[in-house]
Amino acid sequence: TATGQSVGFETEAFAIADVMKYIRPPVRTVAIGQAFGAAAMILSQGDKGQRAALPNATILLNQPRSQARGQASDIAIRAREGAHNRRTT
Repeated sequence: TATGQSVGFETEAFAIADVMKYIRPPVRTVAIGQAFGAAAMILSQGDKGQRAALPNATILLNQPRSQARGQASDIAIRAREGAHNRRTT
């Protein structure tokens, strides 16, 4: 959402991003209107030189957040996943 709250489409967004990186043809992405959160992440998956935004488009890519609770080992696993996602997107 515009306030940065998660809507629950992270899994689908990462699946789309995986396919965009897997296929051979060049992937072109264009921001039209607003691209927040997962939409901005998918926009960034376009090939270098093939990403664009219209002049009045708004793009907001949030930093990864973790709601980690539980044992220290579980929190460490989630922290590694968050760091990995930050590096790969």
